[in-house]
Amino acid sequence: LATTIAINANQIGIAMSYLTGTIWAKSPEGLQSYFMLLTAIAGTLLVATALLFRSEPPTPASASSEGKAQQQSSSLLVQMRRMVSTPGFDQALVAFAVSIGITNVISTFLDHMLSHIGFSQHVIGIIGAGFQFCIMAGSLILGHYVDVSKRYFNATMLCFLVSFLCLIATSDELLSSSVLVLAILLSGFFVGPIQPITAEIAVEVTYPSDENAIVAIQQVAGNLFSAFLVPLCNLVRHYHVVELHTRSDHLLLLVICSAGGAYFSTFDAPLKRLMTEKASAHRDKGLDLARGFG
Repeated sequence: LATTIAINANQIGIAMSYLTGTIWAKSPEGLQSYFMLLTAIAGTLLVATALLFRSEPPTPASASSEGKAQQQSSSLLVQMRRMVSTPGFDQALVAFAVSIGITNVISTFLDHMLSHIGFSQHVIGIIGAGFQFCIMAGSLILGHYVDVSKRYFNATMLCFLVSFLCLIATSDELLSSSVLVLAILLSGFFVGPIQPITAEIAVEVTYPSDENAIVAIQQVAGNLFSAFLVPLCNLVRHYHVVELHTRSDHLLLLVICSAGGAYFSTFDAPLKRLMTEKASAHRDKGLDLARGFG
């Protein structure tokens, strides 16, 4: 759950930018005031982080955390090389990057997706904020389910499947406005959770590697993929496929989503952290029973 909140915290900022940007930043003066506010908030958070954050808790949070602390002695570069070569990490990395790419494309071109309906910028801003909040809501709900059930693979495949169906709906320009908006919101609800879930998968398969290094690799890969995907979608978004009543950028998102889901479906790696925690719990239970008989 903590991973879910941390990874999707940026969605709060994006949602606020949709709500405030469409109202406040309508002129050069308003844009300058908006940036000054962001600077003040960022500066305050920087000071608070420097004063209040600790590098690690005083005691390990779990048996796997304790074992990891004992084993992490190699350099960051060596850990990164080991992670990339670990079975299962590449599927988690690709799925993470695909999720970031899709959400960033929808966030960037939301006004273009809704341009044929005639919504005002204020309404588009509200829909954009709703899309970001759906990403967070889906991540929290499905993230909690995965925390309890540990069904990482099934949850991720479900997210890919429903996201693909929602993207098909958003690509149809003949849909009514209400159905289109609902499809956009649902796509956020299901494509967003792929990031925290696959981050947890990466931690599981590469245990006892450093979680910070894992998330850093995934974030860099996702942002690099977005830096490539957003300009590409901008290049092809004006080309219409008349027979399908859609644009080429929508078809591109469908191809990326289906390819990401297909590649992730090949995941078949042991969840090492979960195995460690189960073994520790079993050992502790045996010790408790032994004390009881003693």
